[in-house]
Amino acid sequence: MKDTFRAYHRREPRAPAALKINYSDPGGRHHETFTTHIGGGGCFIICNAPLSEGTPLHLEFTLPTSPKSIHVGAKVAWRRSEYLDNQPAGLGVSFHNMSSDDKAAIRHFIDEALSRKI
Repeated sequence: MKDTFRAYHRREPRAPAALKINYSDPGGRHHETFTTHIGGGGCFIICNAPLSEGTPLHLEFTLPTSPKSIHVGAKVAWRRSEYLDNQPAGLGVSFHNMSSDDKAAIRHFIDEALSRKI
C-alpha cells in the first residue's frame, strides 16, 4: 500500500495528544487505539493496517478537558503504512459533520494544550 501524505496548509492549529480513540470502519469492525495529534479539522490515529485514502470512519473519543464523549464522522485524508522517522504507522483523518459544541471542545483542548503544554 502506498503512503499518501501530502503537505498542505492546516486551517486550524493542532496539538500533540495521546488520546484513546475508538473507531469503526465501513465493514463494521471496531478498533481501539491512540492519537498522536489533534486539530480542529482532524487527527492522526495510530494503526498497523492503514485503510485507503477516502475511507469513511466513525470516531469516538474523550478529551481530558471535557467529560462528554465526542462522536464524529471522519475520512482518511492520508496514511503512513510503516514506522518512519520516529513517526508511527497510521491514518491522518479529517472530521466531518462535527457539532459546533464538539468543535468548541476540541478548540478549547488545543488552546489548553498549547498554552500549558499538557
